[in-house]
Amino acid sequence: MTRNRSTSAAADTVFGIITDLEDLHTWLPRAVEVERYGPGLLRLWLRNGDHDETVERGPTVDRDSLRGRWHSEATTSYTGALRVPRVGADRCAITVDLVGGTGMPAVRVEDWLARALDSLATVVAEETSRTRGKSHLVAGGRPG
Repeated sequence: MTRNRSTSAAADTVFGIITDLEDLHTWLPRAVEVERYGPGLLRLWLRNGDHDETVERGPTVDRDSLRGRWHSEATTSYTGALRVPRVGADRCAITVDLVGGTGMPAVRVEDWLARALDSLATVVAEETSRTRGKSHLVAGGRPG
């Protein structure tokens, strides 16, 4: 599943927020908890309807190209990638490709992704308002 947003914030600022592993909880849905598990490894606790799951994923961050991914050598569930292309000096897009858990309904993956991007919008707006006034994140790249 792929979702896009645009924001009137600098791509480096947005990417910095997304890849700050210590503050993922500020914008991920409440159904997802994350902690560092070891070098290059995150542990995620996922509340998935009737059952909870715990998974480990290795994040890869490329700050030069503003791309990241989380993956596992053993499975494709709960994996994904993101990119934050620059659209202008203080404008960027956020594209997230996400694969949910095995057997997880697509509507739940879509809900998680929508809530994460909505929360990210709030965090980006708060961060950029401290430095330059206000920021506005909108769905599908449409102006707000």
